[in-house]
Amino acid sequence: MRKIPGGCIAIRKGLIQKALELMAKLYFNVVMAEPYDVTLRERAVAAYDAGEGGYHQVAPLFRIGWRTLHRWVARERETSSVAPDPKRGGWQSPTDMDVLHAVVREAPDGTFPELCWEYNRRVARDPSV
Repeated sequence: MRKIPGGCIAIRKGLIQKALELMAKLYFNVVMAEPYDVTLRERAVAAYDAGEGGYHQVAPLFRIGWRTLHRWVARERETSSVAPDPKRGGWQSPTDMDVLHAVVREAPDGTFPELCWEYNRRVARDPSV
């Protein structure tokens, strides 16, 4: 097997880049799950109210859980609507991805502790936390 000069660094740089991309997709994705469409909710509740079966029989027809249908029926009885609540804020990652990418670009062969130290050195911290 032939040795490639700098091959280890190139492989390591690629692995770090892939790890950053995966981390961004898994942990820093701000897209939240969307609620079920109101039309689906109305149809499912109407089927239940029409007596097409109980929660356990009607829910699979609409490919939802019986407990979900139960909540929709209760919501419809309480509010006369099956519309979902408006979205709230959700969790936002405190990681500054631009700084993180810059740190990795500048030291692609850095170890994880070195990259963490450099990132933490550059990011301003909230003293109240």
